[in-house]
Amino acid sequence: MPVTLKVKQTTSPGVGKDKTGLVTAQSQNLINKLNQDSDLFYELEPVEVLNVCLQEEDLPRRKIDGEPDYTYYGGIKGRFLLSEDNVNISSCSWFRPLMPDIQRIPVAGEVVYGYVDNGERYYLGFVHLNNSPTNMARPGISNLTNKNANVKQSDFTWDRSPMVNSDKYKPGFYYTADKDVKRPVMFEGDTILNGRFGNMIRLGSNQIDEQEISPSIKITNGVSGFVNDNLAVESIKEDLSSINMTYNEKVNLELPITSKVIQDSLDYDKSQIQVRSDRIIFTTRTDSIGLYSSDNVSIGAVNKIVMESPEVKIGDDSGTEPQVLGQILYDKLDALVTAIGGVTGIPTPTGPTPGPVSAAPNWSAVTSAMSAVKDALSDKHRIDK
Repeated sequence: MPVTLKVKQTTSPGVGKDKTGLVTAQSQNLINKLNQDSDLFYELEPVEVLNVCLQEEDLPRRKIDGEPDYTYYGGIKGRFLLSEDNVNISSCSWFRPLMPDIQRIPVAGEVVYGYVDNGERYYLGFVHLNNSPTNMARPGISNLTNKNANVKQSDFTWDRSPMVNSDKYKPGFYYTADKDVKRPVMFEGDTILNGRFGNMIRLGSNQIDEQEISPSIKITNGVSGFVNDNLAVESIKEDLSSINMTYNEKVNLELPITSKVIQDSLDYDKSQIQVRSDRIIFTTRTDSIGLYSSDNVSIGAVNKIVMESPEVKIGDDSGTEPQVLGQILYDKLDALVTAIGGVTGIPTPTGPTPGPVSAAPNWSAVTSAMSAVKDALSDKHRIDK
């Protein structure tokens, strides 16, 4: 809530503080009177977060029907540091988020700014008390001389706090701060949304490499590129998952295969999107997926590419010609040649042949040609039926 701090400052007759002139008794009285009326007024006051309203049991109840008041969802139970220091948690109030459409959920022990408007309390921002992006807490800063202030004096579930009855500070009922998560390196002009879990979105550029027109959006989950003990920077090569939209910036990426169709993947610096993770899945609920290119499409894999579908068409959707099953075709041709070779009694001008066709002197050329048909079967590519 707004806080007014009394200013206790007096001036004595004699040489002024700047050593440039004398303070007379008459001017001294005037200065002291002005100082008495110059109390410091603060519209915002720091608030220690005691609990965050993320469960129904943490929400205050509406007076009209006793139901949970979801306008406080994402809000906090908090204690003003100056005007409510050492007040018991049961007497502390709830604060709605001032900007519920864009929220960074605080954790217990962190300090935010409290604001009162027409009797309603709101919170915003964070008081940056350390260099950690995962926990900026200063637990107990609002109850320095009352260690039992967080032990509730009521039976209400919404008076609870994860910092109660614990020998060790707990920022939440299940939240744990990852000490390995660092703040991101910042470049001139950047806009950064940085999470507590090593995830971030950077709206930036490549101007550091003298590329004036080089907008970029980089979405990263699991940042792992540490610059030093305090800062980290994204690396599409090393991070868990990345989506990079860049222009006038080459990608630092290791490809699992070398494409013979798209050979400039690492040197390309025009408008492009790079996606990298351990696994990528595209799926639709009710409609289609379309992949269209103004040039070539290259699909490669270290192991196999399998097209799993009841029907596969190549060339055009109106195609009606069936594909040939190579091994079955070979077996059928082999059986046909064998059957022809067994034919006997073929009529000739001198009478029926006495033996099978395979007994002909040049029949070996037929069997040799049949064996060569097997060379048409691929060693790499397969179809089912």
